[in-house]
Amino acid sequence: MPGFSDSFWTPDYASGLGVLYGKLQQGVMENKQILTIASMRADAEELYGVRMGDIAPSVDRMTAVGFGKDDGASVRKVRSRISIRVR
Repeated sequence: MPGFSDSFWTPDYASGLGVLYGKLQQGVMENKQILTIASMRADAEELYGVRMGDIAPSVDRMTAVGFGKDDGASVRKVRSRISIRVR
């Protein structure tokens, strides 16, 4: 397996340093891509959190139809507990 000096140091030094500099520039571009992906993910998660926060007020506005008419039903009890935990 070639070592560092075998891969980068050439008799003229310029071509080896060119490879090293090229890899450095590649790393810079990779870092920018990672930052872009992380930023996009953070934006998506923020939007997701906002939308999740919209659920509880929507549930509170539901009228006495559907679950409201199921007095004592187990599905209604589960819905009520979930609604309390979401808040």
